[in-house]
Amino acid sequence: EKAGISHHGESSMSERSRSPRVGGVFFWRINQAKYRGPGAQAEQLLLSVLERYGVTRSEEPKGATLVWANCFESKLWASAGHCFINHFPRSVELSHKHRLCETLMRANCRHLPPSFILPEQLSDFEAALKRAAPAPGDILGCHWILKPGRSGGGRGVQVICCDPETSANDVAATFESFGASPAVVSQYVQRPLLVEGKKVDLRLYALVTSFGQEPSELRAYLYTEGLVRFCSEAFTLDPTQLCNGCVHLTNNEVNAKNAKAATNRPGSANCGNWRLSKLLSWLQGQFQSCSDLEDLWPRIRRLVVDVLQAARPQIAAAVAELPSDAQRRCFELFGFDVLVDESLRPWLCEVNSLPSLGIGGLEDLEVDRDMLSSLFAIVFEAARKPEGPGRDGPGRDSGHCFEPLP
Repeated sequence: EKAGISHHGESSMSERSRSPRVGGVFFWRINQAKYRGPGAQAEQLLLSVLERYGVTRSEEPKGATLVWANCFESKLWASAGHCFINHFPRSVELSHKHRLCETLMRANCRHLPPSFILPEQLSDFEAALKRAAPAPGDILGCHWILKPGRSGGGRGVQVICCDPETSANDVAATFESFGASPAVVSQYVQRPLLVEGKKVDLRLYALVTSFGQEPSELRAYLYTEGLVRFCSEAFTLDPTQLCNGCVHLTNNEVNAKNAKAATNRPGSANCGNWRLSKLLSWLQGQFQSCSDLEDLWPRIRRLVVDVLQAARPQIAAAVAELPSDAQRRCFELFGFDVLVDESLRPWLCEVNSLPSLGIGGLEDLEVDRDMLSSLFAIVFEAARKPEGPGRDGPGRDSGHCFEPLP
């Protein structure tokens, strides 16, 4: 990881300005550990990694080494006294679905399927519906997926079938239940990559330590391992199953509630998430001598870079308003959700600015623990090895690391 930092020129920053100080980690608004839920799980996992650096829980922000919060809050950072903070201002340009859609359209970024923000682009959406219907074998078809702009965990997401006779007002009636929140409607990838007959997507981790003021100043990394999340029921476009989230949504929160999933045989893909490396091995057996498979990881890297660059001007402008020390102390872990279609083209689903950690099972816990160890080795500049038996260094246990982008 140090080599990666030198590659980007961060080694010029003084050891003192990036190394962790004596202090703790203060958690803010991510569901404190006294409660049950994903936030509590994330706290426990973060603490287990940070303790190897001598960083323990802090009960207040003042004097803390690190603030791990659900969003950037300048007053919180100021009161903490120049600590590291796990967000950049205006990172909602990526994490709110309607803002992400606006950002990518503004940059003419084509990694997102054709999408519209409702209600403001209702007329454009209606015009799209009136165009010639796609052929049944097309990757993108007559189905659309509707998502609330600010929701998460699969809440409110619906798959709808639209033909040229469908009125956009019919769709508008559906998203009125979202209240004041805007919605995003995207053309649905109707021919996704299937594993054991089930739809999957990828949860990938990108780390940004600086958005810079110029495109060349983006300091970003992509973790070389990831998670493959499964729907718990067989994929189908049967109209009676369009409202079945366990067929169309890979979110752990959705599929964990499916009673049918409990009957799947041990060791099956349906019992839990896979590692990305396992999926790539499986694909090699399915797509032998396939150039598309060789291109998959480079195309994913290109997707991540393009999306980050699309949001860079807005985020960089907000960062420039911070004190210089605060600019150097911001970093952010983004969870990229990527869908791969049957032709092995990656499509962006969404970007999470506070990805769930360690909640999908043993594979998730191990991948996320090693990922966080690699992350803090970069954020703290690997100033010292973490303590503990059998450890060769931060982020090296699994053989995976955050590789520099682009």
